[in-house]
Amino acid sequence: MTIFQIDTLVHRHPHSIYPVIISEDFPCIVGQVQRRDLLAVLKSRKTQLTLTQAKPLLNRKVSVVSMSNLLNKSGQPSTLGMRRASLALQASRILQLHKLVDRAPIIVTDQTPMEAVIDMFRKLGCRQIFVTKDG
Repeated sequence: MTIFQIDTLVHRHPHSIYPVIISEDFPCIVGQVQRRDLLAVLKSRKTQLTLTQAKPLLNRKVSVVSMSNLLNKSGQPSTLGMRRASLALQASRILQLHKLVDRAPIIVTDQTPMEAVIDMFRKLGCRQIFVTKDG
């Protein structure tokens, strides 16, 4: 998902927790993430973007070092350096949410008896349980 899609999701659907799935084509729940964590990351990202836009685009100390990593000994662009620059650019556009994901959500199927679900709420003290159909 893009940052804009996550922002839209959080504001359109005010749940306290969201399931994390593998993909839309294969919607298998692999974890859960809390709304407050997503909002904190989005707020931090927006603040970070506004700070970087306010700064000048060329920082000579960083530019010299990063350019030296892009060039080989003869001064020509190296493929490894270009690959590193490409990965760094992609990493700046990606939110790392893996630390926020709880990889052990409580999941039941739609065939689970209601008594068992009520016992899970009482004994485990959970606030939400995901119900899936066909796994």
